[in-house]
Amino acid sequence: MEEWLTFEGQTFSFTTIISRGHGQAEQLCQQNNSHLAEITSTEQEEFIDSVIDTRNISQNTNCLWIGLQNSTGEWMWPSGKKLEYDNWEPGEPNLLETQRCVNKHIAGTYKIRKTWFNEYCDSGGQSCGRICQKPVDTSAVIQSTDTIGNVTTVTSAVTSASTLTNMNRAQGGNFPVAAVAVPVVLLLLILALVVFHLYRKRSGSKPKSDVVLKSEAVSGPNRARTENANGAWHDLGEVEGVESWDNDHDSFANSGPELDEDETPNVSAGDPPADIEV
Repeated sequence: MEEWLTFEGQTFSFTTIISRGHGQAEQLCQQNNSHLAEITSTEQEEFIDSVIDTRNISQNTNCLWIGLQNSTGEWMWPSGKKLEYDNWEPGEPNLLETQRCVNKHIAGTYKIRKTWFNEYCDSGGQSCGRICQKPVDTSAVIQSTDTIGNVTTVTSAVTSASTLTNMNRAQGGNFPVAAVAVPVVLLLLILALVVFHLYRKRSGSKPKSDVVLKSEAVSGPNRARTENANGAWHDLGEVEGVESWDNDHDSFANSGPELDEDETPNVSAGDPPADIEV
């Protein structure tokens, strides 16, 4: 298969097989649903030059056809874009009446700077290799592991989604994010539910404290009772100074002497008085 290299959403193919003229080179690119390359920025030119050097393309051809052409009196790219960025050799372009197509010289004196020359477009023009270009088709390419700096090799192949997945796994590629993320999220949700259930179960079975939550006066002279966390009322019997419960201040209204903190009547939580109200 023909090898394609990706850069900024475009793929490029470098062919050293000689094409007689710009027209033939364009036709050969079109057979692969592509066109001669459009070089529209310094970054793109540097990418192309790095591939030329890394693959030693200049050993097999002196020049490469690119897509720039002047057929209407104005330099245009195959997509219809007008020329803005350029890398002309000093003195170029010239002889515009007859030399209306462009190639990139990559060997000999021009091996370093790799500048552009305008040439004859037909078969009487210079014999060069070619650079073809087309957009990345994410539904019909398989990423390989071959890299050149920041360049990733792409092999063209139309195939099914299941075949892509199997080949991706076989080559040690990355699995689809969704295929991993969904099970992980579900597992975390199940784990959270289990932890929550255990927490509720443990909290519900924890013995309640016998700490006194509420006290109030009851009928009879100097009597009081308390309520613990279990909701049981303990009759404290006669307590000196207790007359009634002050609801406004959550305290006893005492008429007798005050009790010290360490003189609180002793009531055993395990053995409550017989007259407990529940």
